[in-house]
Amino acid sequence: MFNPTHHNNNASATDPLFLASSGDYIRIWEIQHNSNSSNGCSSITQKSVLDNSKCSELCSPLTSFDWNPMEPRRIGTSSIDTTCTVWDVERGIVEMQLIAHDKEVHDIAWGESSVFASASADGSVRIFDLRDKEHSTIIYESGDSSLSQSTPLLRLAWNKQDLRYIAATLMDSSRIVVLDIRFPVMPVMELSRHRGSVNAIAWAPQSSRHICSAGDDSQALIWELPAVAGPSGVDPVLAYTAESEINQMQWSPLQPDWIAIAFASKLQLLKV
Repeated sequence: MFNPTHHNNNASATDPLFLASSGDYIRIWEIQHNSNSSNGCSSITQKSVLDNSKCSELCSPLTSFDWNPMEPRRIGTSSIDTTCTVWDVERGIVEMQLIAHDKEVHDIAWGESSVFASASADGSVRIFDLRDKEHSTIIYESGDSSLSQSTPLLRLAWNKQDLRYIAATLMDSSRIVVLDIRFPVMPVMELSRHRGSVNAIAWAPQSSRHICSAGDDSQALIWELPAVAGPSGVDPVLAYTAESEINQMQWSPLQPDWIAIAFASKLQLLKV
């Protein structure tokens, strides 16, 4: 993920470009354009490694991370060790680490500058506020509570145009749940027209009512969310069928007419 300062067009052409990648740790890379070189190539150097492991030999792999678009000095990470960690990238230190869930945390997403949400294998979506580190709000729990069974949640996406809404996907499920953080527990609607597991979701960068999803049915679907879902559910307004299962998808924040999808050995760009 690139530094969101560049996404927001707040950086000049001469400013270095920073890239974060995750695996065992978060690594920050600096990409500097070298105008004096003969071929005009850029140089890439590793600026820092954000390592919060308690043991030098072993670490808990990171499952996801999100770079705070309002506070670019902050990166939030989720891990299989049930924790979420907020890093101060500029100083290379942990701002906060907390045990966020009862099981592995699969995804994390920033809403406001000090508020983030996480999704976990324990079947819950929780919201945390850095200004009140002792408490969290559970806004959704999957499964049947009476049977003490829950479906793991894999991905979530926070609507940056309307922070009331979060979308989440469930493991091995064709459903997408849309949550209103003002009314916890029950989704305001479910999107269920996929015929295979949903692998990726992304809100439109320029619209609060549109979301794109992609999955194992080889389809990328764009939905326009109604004010109130009808009894028969919500139908997508646009659909594209790829050659095989779509594993990943991104909606460009700088070019909102374009969506990128990845499947098999291919990357395709779709014109909305």
